[in-house]
Amino acid sequence: WPPTPAGSAAPASTALCVPVALPTSILRPDPLSGRVAIVVNSLALPVAAVPERLVTVRAESACCGEAIGNVEVFVDGEKCGWIGAEDREGGVGLSLRPGSHKVRARHSNAEQVWSVVPTSDPTELVLQVPPTAWPFTTRVGGEDDPDLTLIFISGDRYSIGSASDPLLGQVTTGAGRVVEATGEDFLGIRFAPGQHAAPSPAGDFLANADADPGPGDCGLLLAGLVPDPAVPDGMAYTPVEEELSLAANLESRGCIFARICELECRFGKLDTVEEGTEGGTPGASAGTPGTPGTA
Repeated sequence: WPPTPAGSAAPASTALCVPVALPTSILRPDPLSGRVAIVVNSLALPVAAVPERLVTVRAESACCGEAIGNVEVFVDGEKCGWIGAEDREGGVGLSLRPGSHKVRARHSNAEQVWSVVPTSDPTELVLQVPPTAWPFTTRVGGEDDPDLTLIFISGDRYSIGSASDPLLGQVTTGAGRVVEATGEDFLGIRFAPGQHAAPSPAGDFLANADADPGPGDCGLLLAGLVPDPAVPDGMAYTPVEEELSLAANLESRGCIFARICELECRFGKLDTVEEGTEGGTPGASAGTPGTPGTA
């Protein structure tokens, strides 16, 4: 204020003056600007201290007890934390006021809700994440082979990039169970007791492989998976090389499931068959699958 004349540039800021009734006792002239300033005396008001309680939420693999990341944390329906790969060991700490709270931890393979009444002692909540394999494909073809497609498994649906697609075909477990992959939705093969299937926390689908893995068992279960992808005409499936397979690299790797949560495991590839060659082998008889992080 006053209004900017027509054709003039607008000021960077505008002060709007409005009449306000104030007692003269709180008005003082500003010695520098000559303007009238409002004097506000600070008052010491008693404030009741509300102690906050520390609750730690973390996740670990149900097979080996190794820390897992990519976990969302909610308190009373509001997202308030994220356990990333870099802080998976310590989890996420929550400062909660006294009273009852609903704390929820969600991974793509599992989620859990706790009713928590914090006490003066620190509380730790641990989400058990069952080992799970999410098969998917990624087209990486170039000029020489534009249709070249790699087949991977990941331990975490959240880590699969948007450029990848669900596997179309079948996956056979080491116990001989055949899991159908329609190619329409991502499918997680979860190693947990029972053979029920249910929607996953990530909004996809989980099929149980009826296993109860203990420490160290996850590597053998994951290495026992044999993908049998649908092979388009003119293409062939080739499994990863034996010396690079997951089965050949189980030692000294700790929890294999935790490893493939961070870095996907390649099981094979689909590539174009040149005329006059036999190409690769269909997936069901392809031999030994995958190696972590190779391409």
